[in-house]
Amino acid sequence: MQAKDNKMEHIGKIVAYLILAINAFFVGTLILSAYSPYLNPKLNPLSSGLGLAFPLFLVINIAFIIFWVFINYRYALVPLIGFLVCFPQIRTYIPFNSTTKTIPEGSIKILSYNVMNFSNLEKKDGKNPILSYLVNSKADIICLQEYNAAQNKKYLTEADIKKALKHIPIIPFADKTEATYSLPVFLNIPYFQYLPLIMKVHTMVPSNMCWQ
Repeated sequence: MQAKDNKMEHIGKIVAYLILAINAFFVGTLILSAYSPYLNPKLNPLSSGLGLAFPLFLVINIAFIIFWVFINYRYALVPLIGFLVCFPQIRTYIPFNSTTKTIPEGSIKILSYNVMNFSNLEKKDGKNPILSYLVNSKADIICLQEYNAAQNKKYLTEADIKKALKHIPIIPFADKTEATYSLPVFLNIPYFQYLPLIMKVHTMVPSNMCWQ
């Protein structure tokens, strides 16, 4: 009877080690996917694309932690080490930001928004909900993506946008051959001190996009 119990215990350890090895494999894939943006996609096309699977590997390792807590808590150190190595990426993917009611004096509020053509430039009761959000945000700097305006007054026009944001001057970064204000930046503070940064950003991204 005792020999049988020892045999079952031995088999149990082998199974546990096998599961631990599988866990270690997924910890490795988690780390690889977390740091895949640093890999050259030309040299490592498959590895660089692993970043898309980062959330999946993260969930798998969380499941392993829960599993080891009930089976053998010491083995939970394996996925925990993986989490420590990938902590910056986890922090970026699942941000935990604290809020404060006291805004420092002299601070500025920046809003970056992909307006997606202002929801097809449609108006509801004479107003566009996205434009209303921009106005109510009271941001000092508003940077927009996929910006457009209509000629037909039935839809959102350039005049409507300028009227709503009249308290914020606009810097229209756009080529003459492109749609009007494809890369607009609205500022209600003197922008000359930020102009070098904005110009640098403008040269780094496509003309129909805005820095976030």
